[in-house]
Amino acid sequence: VVYLEGPTFEEGQAEVGRAIAAVRAQGKAQAAEHALQMQGLMAEMCRRFDAMAATMTQQSEAIDKKFDAIAAKQQELSDAMANVQFGLSINADKLEELTSTITTGQRRIDERGNAMKEMLSGNSDKLQKITEMQPMKQHKAEVDSLLQKH
Repeated sequence: VVYLEGPTFEEGQAEVGRAIAAVRAQGKAQAAEHALQMQGLMAEMCRRFDAMAATMTQQSEAIDKKFDAIAAKQQELSDAMANVQFGLSINADKLEELTSTITTGQRRIDERGNAMKEMLSGNSDKLQKITEMQPMKQHKAEVDSLLQKH
């Protein structure tokens, strides 16, 4: 009979069981540690996503404010253009009225000028008649002078 030194089958089996239990316990501990690490990573990712979402919300609000400001400026420009167009239409009406007044004034000046031409033409005729009568007056004066001498 040969005797082997070392553990018996039952002792070996018990030791293997303990080793398996230790490996399992170690695996569970590692798994638990890994789960905690994953939980930490997930929490960090969630925190970062929340921060990104907050930043994006702020940026979106800032963009909305800028668009609102642009829309307000566009409305101001639109109102200003409407005022300019209204002013131009008023100026066009005034210009048309002024043109009409100038045309009427020019027509009146032309009428007065024609009346003055006619008057001057009549005066010219009268002047010519007076000029033609001057020699007669001279002759009459000579005749009167002669009559007085005799």
